[in-house]
Amino acid sequence: MNSNITSLLRIPGFRVSDIQITAEEIAISANKRSKTARCPFCNRRSKKLHDYLRVQKILHMSLSLQKVYLMLRKRRFVCGNCHKTFTESIPFLPRRARKSIFVEIEALDRLSDSSFHKTNERIGISYGGMVSLLKRVFTFETINWQEQKVKNVIRIGIDEHHFGRKNKYLITIANLLTGKPIHILPDDKQKTLCFFLKQLPDTVKDAIEEVAVDMRRSFIAAVTKELPNARIVLDHFHLIQDANRRVNEARKIEDDVQEKIKGNGPKKIPLKLLMRNKEDLKG
Repeated sequence: MNSNITSLLRIPGFRVSDIQITAEEIAISANKRSKTARCPFCNRRSKKLHDYLRVQKILHMSLSLQKVYLMLRKRRFVCGNCHKTFTESIPFLPRRARKSIFVEIEALDRLSDSSFHKTNERIGISYGGMVSLLKRVFTFETINWQEQKVKNVIRIGIDEHHFGRKNKYLITIANLLTGKPIHILPDDKQKTLCFFLKQLPDTVKDAIEEVAVDMRRSFIAAVTKELPNARIVLDHFHLIQDANRRVNEARKIEDDVQEKIKGNGPKKIPLKLLMRNKEDLKG
């Protein structure tokens, strides 16, 4: 039975010791059967156990409607040949990773015919994780522009996204007609976007009839320069966001005027009233 479970999970050489099932996930405790590990420094096998690392929760795959996690506790060994201490390697788990190569393969497969949001819901990889994965495998040469056409028409969306812990942004290019990602640009600079659009074959440029962007002037300028025949559409989300910002600025100005006239006191125009949905207002 144990061998059948490890085969299903694609973790040969492991022994499953416990399975915890909830409505959201399946947590499987597993450990290596082998009592030795190969030293990465001298390539000799060692059986001298040094200690155990803390249990790691590894996103491994999705099964039915649940996410499957492996609860792994890696071992550290001391090499009897070179006397160096090392951590055993896991074939399907990259160094310092918190997700296995199998869930990455599944994510790539799903992103080929699904959106970021749906893939995140189904598998559990964050947007940043999917972007990192796509950046490793996406190149301009791999884009099949013929597959991007719907009735010989292409509509693309250009958007910036925060990536990583530092103040870093990148640009995603998506197909608006299919909801699928097309390409990831390494930063959000105008020259980077211009370079990408400039590389497009003339047949592709002619097929792009619409480009949706946010309200960044650099994006609009790049599209106007490189795709002069495409219709530029502003994302409605960013229009509403900009309108809310302008309303809030006007509210602050009015509050300041009232404060100078009437002196210090509570704000006269509450922000929640201006931002509340029409159906939530009370007569």
